[in-house]
Amino acid sequence: MESAEKILESAKSSGFKHSGIMNLKGRIIAEIRGTDFISAPLAFSGKMAVNDLFLKKIINEANTKFKRNELKIKKFKQLCF
Repeated sequence: MESAEKILESAKSSGFKHSGIMNLKGRIIAEIRGTDFISAPLAFSGKMAVNDLFLKKIINEANTKFKRNELKIKKFKQLCF
């Protein structure tokens, strides 16, 4: 449990705000999760539901979030190891 608490503290200090600790049948699991993600349907039944302009905007936003996550991961690694 001490290790999980240290990991959780490092994760939260790195910006992974939605992280937590779970105990599943005596097995302790630290879940690291942040807020920089995108969840949006872009197609239904194999057909695009968005136009090219929207898709380009989503891709740009995803790339921005990806870069932020890279920085958070780097900080997390420095704090943990």
